Amino acid sequence: MAQRSAVTSFALELREAEGGTTELFVWLPFDPMVETEALWEAGGLPCGTAFVLLVAACDAEGRCSMPRREPLNTFACARPPSP
Repeated sequence: MAQRSAVTSFALELREAEGGTTELFVWLPFDPMVETEALWEAGGLPCGTAFVLLVAACDAEGRCSMPRREPLNTFACARPPSP
């Protein structure tokens, strides 16, 4: 079983784009092992939310890549909500 890296350092911005699209914009230190599921969990999006994930990898000097756009949906929630 592959081990998922923890998202330990990042900045999130949840915003409404034109046309009512929900965007979750993430700036994080570059880590190719970070999975998108960990990012939307961190963003607090409820199950069933369609959104566009924009991820920009940043280096130690604060230079960030152009964001990668990935249309996603939280329909496949892996865990039940916490009580």
